[in-house]
Amino acid sequence: MKKLLLILLLFPLFGFSQNWAGDYYTNWSVLGWSKDGHVALFEHSVGDMVDGCYYSVVIVNMKTDQIVDELVLQSIFEPEDMSSEEFLIACDSLTLTRKYYKKINRLYSQYQIIEYSDNKFYSTSIVNNNYEIIFESKDTPVPDSLGELDDYNGCELYWCGNRPVDYSLTIKDSRNKSKILTKGTDWCASHIDYVGYFKSPFESRLLLVIYSKESDFDFQYYSTYRFIGCSLHPSTFK
Repeated sequence: MKKLLLILLLFPLFGFSQNWAGDYYTNWSVLGWSKDGHVALFEHSVGDMVDGCYYSVVIVNMKTDQIVDELVLQSIFEPEDMSSEEFLIACDSLTLTRKYYKKINRLYSQYQIIEYSDNKFYSTSIVNNNYEIIFESKDTPVPDSLGELDDYNGCELYWCGNRPVDYSLTIKDSRNKSKILTKGTDWCASHIDYVGYFKSPFESRLLLVIYSKESDFDFQYYSTYRFIGCSLHPSTFK
């Protein structure tokens, strides 16, 4: 019940008429965009086995795919020394608004973010019937001498499916021209996939989302989100 209250309390703060990308633990939504490749995201995370809340505003440069700034609004986990009332007040939307209003505005001003509430999340690989997003992944070879629970680059192999995975994200246009948006290796993933995109209202640009998770011995998992910018300008396709 406490987690449900936390989610409901936060809705008025950031106007969740917008859709979001996320899993059971973490929700991501868009707060606003700049006209030169920056986007402001809101992260809302909750614990599963413990009560807690984590809220932050994250600025992503969609030209470099880098997180360039982050403002943590609240970070509380296992609040054993807090009463239920104190806990709810600490995670209340009005409290956070009063505390961080000026800092959020300064962040928006620094990156020229324009607040925009109608940010739909598209859980599809097709864009305007003109573009196709292609995600590919394959298990990375590991030495034959290693087996289950052996350490490989910091990963306990094969526990709940954890293993290194190579991945790539490509977009192709209607002229059959394409470009690689990102590629790399997740060194410990029990799952990894492309999940969808947001569209900038001010530029011909997308923000794509890749999600992966790593499982642990307590049968919980840790989420990782990768945010990938994509210009739709024809000159960027080959």
